[in-house]
Amino acid sequence: MNNKTDSGGFIIFIVGSVLLCYWIITISYKFPFYNWDLVPYIASVLSYETRDIAQLHKITYEILQKAVPEGIFQALVSGKYREHMFNNPTDFYSHLKGYQIKPLYIFLVYILSKLGFSVVNATIYVSSISVLLTSILLYFWISRHTNFFIGFGLTILLLIQSRLADLARLSTPDALSALFIIVPLYLYIERKQSNLY
Repeated sequence: MNNKTDSGGFIIFIVGSVLLCYWIITISYKFPFYNWDLVPYIASVLSYETRDIAQLHKITYEILQKAVPEGIFQALVSGKYREHMFNNPTDFYSHLKGYQIKPLYIFLVYILSKLGFSVVNATIYVSSISVLLTSILLYFWISRHTNFFIGFGLTILLLIQSRLADLARLSTPDALSALFIIVPLYLYIERKQSNLY
């Protein structure tokens, strides 16, 4: 297809990519969704430098209380399970192993926090950047087989219908996992197709 290689097609792809980035950044930063997973992931990041269980628990909730709106913080410490975790550092710590099985996500959040970003925002940054990269790859992939206009529309539909766009708002490794699924899938399928010709 001509628009894959000509400069006009490249410009369309760049403009579409910028629009995708703007949309994803807007939804992730204006409308973050703070679910309870944020709490143990922050503690997992802090555990790189804080080994004392009581101190880790205390710092985690102090950071959360300062970083999220009061209503969100109350939601994160309300209910039987969440309240128990808020009041019991030892039990809270025992649950971290279920979150520390995602070391790459935790490490990336840790690196961003060491670069000066707040640890709470860093969890959203990793998610939103992962969705950005996945979206641009999907856009490029679809456009290779149609054109850049159709590729852009189908990418938006995919992001909405699959709820992938929503992952940019979450403090979870799900968006990063999606990226690590899409990239090898793209490489495998495209390589297999190129071997057919």
